[in-house]
Amino acid sequence: MVFLFCSCENFLKAQGTADVIQQAIDYANSTKYSIKVESEKGSGIVTKPAAGEALVKPSDIFNLSFSSESDSQFIKWEAYNSKTGEAFTDNTYLQIENPLMIDTTCTFVKDPENENIQLAIRAVTAKRPRIIRATPVDQETGVPRNSTVCISFDKSNMNSDCIYYTEEEMQALKELGLKDSDFLQGDNEHCNGRYYGYKKGDVHFFKNIQIGSSPVNGSSLTKYFYDPYWEKDPNDLGGSTLVIQTTNPPPPKNVVVYVTLAKDFCYYVGDIAVTFREENTISYKTMTDKESKTPKISVPEDSQNNKDYHVIKFKNANGEFETLPYVKGNQTTPNIIPVCDDVNYITLSFSFSATDEGGSGIANRFRLCCGDGMDAPSIEIPYCNVTPDTGYTQWSEEYIIPRSSYLRSAGKYCFTLRAIDNDGNSAPLLYEEQQVLCFWLHLTQSEPNY
Repeated sequence: MVFLFCSCENFLKAQGTADVIQQAIDYANSTKYSIKVESEKGSGIVTKPAAGEALVKPSDIFNLSFSSESDSQFIKWEAYNSKTGEAFTDNTYLQIENPLMIDTTCTFVKDPENENIQLAIRAVTAKRPRIIRATPVDQETGVPRNSTVCISFDKSNMNSDCIYYTEEEMQALKELGLKDSDFLQGDNEHCNGRYYGYKKGDVHFFKNIQIGSSPVNGSSLTKYFYDPYWEKDPNDLGGSTLVIQTTNPPPPKNVVVYVTLAKDFCYYVGDIAVTFREENTISYKTMTDKESKTPKISVPEDSQNNKDYHVIKFKNANGEFETLPYVKGNQTTPNIIPVCDDVNYITLSFSFSATDEGGSGIANRFRLCCGDGMDAPSIEIPYCNVTPDTGYTQWSEEYIIPRSSYLRSAGKYCFTLRAIDNDGNSAPLLYEEQQVLCFWLHLTQSEPNY
């Protein structure tokens, strides 16, 4: 029995040896096959195999290596038929060890023995996203403080996750100690309510965006900027545009603003993120001095064309709106002045808009002045809505004005409206002839003295 077992084992070994010998003979008798390894012109250089060509026999393993240009990113190695350009979807002829690695190996499995097939390998690449334009212009000086930052890219499909956190990323930040209340949420119109950053104390941090007085260790200026978003429409070159508006008030005067975008800004080719090669920074310097241009305050066009339009109304004792008549200038007192007997508050509704023609930005409040002139006593009231450039009110918004020290006594009062900017410049609401509009109210009861 032992003799028979040993005989079988020796037979198998002999057979295996014979197979190895036959394979060696077949390999020696086979001819070398030329496999070109290529890349798109201008995307980089194939460094292995040498001269971009592998002369191999079946079962040979050879190295693949690629050096990409700065504006291109390696995506993958792809085996294909150079006669048709069609890629192979399996490893029948060529087996690339790791197609996604820029340095890897390939095994020549077998010769296709088909005159319509010529084996080749190509390095698939993609152009990295590129900033084609920025406003303010990089290194520009004397920029208005309320300037919106717009950065235009050459790619139309920049990924929204570049600037908004995914749920997984937010969860990871929470595990590091952040609370739900620490996250900064964008508006629904531009950001679909997604979260773009978080705050620690007085410092705001945006995802993949740094805004500071230095590109490295300067003080943060991020708190002076609203939620970043991608414009819905492509720019004039068909790419995406990143928009970051300033807050109100805007950044200080005479400061250099550095806006740095992290390397992770990307678009996708399949499942591969094509990113910057390195972070990108633009900078600009805000205006050195206070600007002197006055704001502009005006009546909306739809209200101008309304024959029932009036700028100010108030609620009488019956809760009904009454119109305050206006005159050009405060030298003329109207014959009929609405009477108000409310001794605690005056409730007013306004309809006008204000824009800043300088660079400090429209202030987030306007002034209701008791009389005309810069030194007239006034109450500052918030706009219904305000951006760094524009503030406006509407009829539906009611403001409850407390009886101030200069409205305590009964009498006839003249009011004017003034828009102000963040540098203290102001302008009154003007009539067509550029005369100040004044509005009159008659208080019939004095404020009680407590």
